[in-house]
Amino acid sequence: MRKVLILTVAALVGATYAFGTLGSIVSSFRAPASQPRGLARSNDRLYVLDYNSPNRVYYLNPTTGSRLGSWQAPVSSGNRGLAYIADGNIYVGCWSNDRIYRCRADNGSVRAAWAVGHDPTGLAPVQTGDGGYGATSLYCSASAPSYFWRHHYTTGSVISSFAAPHSSFQDITYDHRNRLIWRYNSNRVYGITTAGSVKASFSWSGHGTYAGMAYHSGYLFISATTQQYIYRVHCPANVGVAPTSMGKIKAVFK
Repeated sequence: MRKVLILTVAALVGATYAFGTLGSIVSSFRAPASQPRGLARSNDRLYVLDYNSPNRVYYLNPTTGSRLGSWQAPVSSGNRGLAYIADGNIYVGCWSNDRIYRCRADNGSVRAAWAVGHDPTGLAPVQTGDGGYGATSLYCSASAPSYFWRHHYTTGSVISSFAAPHSSFQDITYDHRNRLIWRYNSNRVYGITTAGSVKASFSWSGHGTYAGMAYHSGYLFISATTQQYIYRVHCPANVGVAPTSMGKIKAVFK
């Protein structure tokens, strides 16, 4: 008698496009800069902000890490945090003068800038699709005080703000599928809700001091300053959901 196993899975949450565990490394490549303090992702490029001289923004093939080009960052020092919006703009944060610069993604020319009144250490577009599509505003993290600020992405006006669960000088990214802001602190990467609570986290110990972060299509891109590598890491949908909510699995034998 032949037996056929039929599996029916109801409301299986935690599924991911690559079926990986949150925080597991898929691939890595060397960063083009010694201090990659900000990452941003379009659909076809990964942008990397160098904190040190020569203070440039590099754009890479996001799969291989091969360098496609670069341009000069808007100020000579203190550049931290990077965000891409699909209208062709790159946003660069500068904590040395507390300003955010809106630059052309192809050549870096400054289109606008505004003072934010706090030290911008991380930037992320509030988007509804990958690659900065459907962007409505811009999250900015600050370490003093430790807050997340939401700015209008063309005028810089403050829409809202909330206290961060911990202080950090690191870059951030917005995961539109989980509606979480991801940020590193003390050897862990945290997924933070837009109300400021921690929903998920994973260990980031032993990979070097983290600096930059970007999200795209079920993956986080995380840069490390000590090892000078960029890692592609699994980030499934519905993270932080308890296993008991994963639905019923029914097996039928014939």
